[in-house]
Amino acid sequence: MADGARVESIEALTEFEGYLSRLREELLAQCDAIAIEYQRVDRWLHAEAWQYWRSARHRSEQRMSEARDALAMCRAKVRPDDYEACSEQQKQYEKARRRLQACEEKLKQLKAYQLAWEQLAAQGLPRLADGVDLADARLPRAQARLVELLDLLEKYRQS
Repeated sequence: MADGARVESIEALTEFEGYLSRLREELLAQCDAIAIEYQRVDRWLHAEAWQYWRSARHRSEQRMSEARDALAMCRAKVRPDDYEACSEQQKQYEKARRRLQACEEKLKQLKAYQLAWEQLAAQGLPRLADGVDLADARLPRAQARLVELLDLLEKYRQS
């Protein structure tokens, strides 16, 4: 071949064109997988975790109410100075109260996590779109141009 072009192997360029095809397919597959993960995390943060902790808070409120009623009933049955007899009911009430506080804290944390996730998604989703654009538009154009150049090189070599 001519010294100016410095093409040493048309076969290597043809092989590279095949790598571009595989790169495009792999990039699209990875972009799809990342998009699915974004959706999964978003659904978990905004629906599943939210539902779980709201339901847990509701159950905790019910248990705390039941424990409070049991403690009040126990205290009504014993003498005012003999509250030690209701220590088991007191423990159950404190346990229910701590669980309710934990649920409330998880809901507050979840709001913070949702905000942080939205900020991360706002940064990451445009990059993901760039990857999809690269795979859907730019790589096919580069590959088509390479095929054109390979055809020209092949014609040149044959002449």
